[in-house]
Amino acid sequence: MPFNISMFGDEIAPELETQLRVMSENGVFLLEMRGVDGKPVVDATVAEQAEMKRKLDSYGVSVWSIGSPIGKIEITDDFAPHFEKFKYTCETAHRMGTKRIRAFSFYMPQEKCDEYRSKVIEQVLQMVEYGLSQDVYFCHENEGGIYGQAPERCLDLIEQSQGKMRYVFDAANYICHGYEPFPHAFDMLEKHIDYIHIKDADGASKDICVAGKGNAKYAQMLSRVAKWGSDVTLSLEPHLTVFSGRAALEKDPHLQNTFATGEEAFKAALCALKNIIADLN
Repeated sequence: MPFNISMFGDEIAPELETQLRVMSENGVFLLEMRGVDGKPVVDATVAEQAEMKRKLDSYGVSVWSIGSPIGKIEITDDFAPHFEKFKYTCETAHRMGTKRIRAFSFYMPQEKCDEYRSKVIEQVLQMVEYGLSQDVYFCHENEGGIYGQAPERCLDLIEQSQGKMRYVFDAANYICHGYEPFPHAFDMLEKHIDYIHIKDADGASKDICVAGKGNAKYAQMLSRVAKWGSDVTLSLEPHLTVFSGRAALEKDPHLQNTFATGEEAFKAALCALKNIIADLN
């Protein structure tokens, strides 16, 4: 099937060495790089990032995307220092050998999205254009509490960028905030999807679960994706344990411990995804 599998390694363990060992033992050689050795990769020094790249190369693991916190500030916060952070994140992407930065569209009360729309678009486009000038793609993920919580607003951002902004589809994030990921959001955004985060959620409880056990409808979704005619990357983001730094990632993170360890959670998430793909075959 035309799928590549990537992984948020920090959900296995904080230490990069452990992340890479477990991934390689399970045949996953693409990393969505977020937390490394207890802190965000974008907070690491140039020297620390050089050592990270050395370890990546030693395991034959490539970085698919930088799982950055860009855009995870309040829309009323000062944007200037955050833009400088984005510039450093672009440098980080270069050092790690990727052209993708996963990013967001600023926290705000959802009832004020129309009020802040022009400011969101201005700031997002500033980052999109700068990224392109550095040969890096700003890849927007839908998430709760940001401008791009609803699929309609994700589409708005894409259209305002004239397609220059890339899009990361996250079904569980839609479910947890009351939207139907498939077919509603998927139909609306399909032609703009750059890659897909794989985590599922129960629509009633909002609990995160392995793919196929919630309401994401991954079998139907990936059956559609398989017809696109080119390889698509599916990035595992299990959210099945309370891993290091998770509480800071989302305003409403639905924290739970479904598995005893990050390694167990990773293996369960990978197995569930592979079973869905096998059924498609």
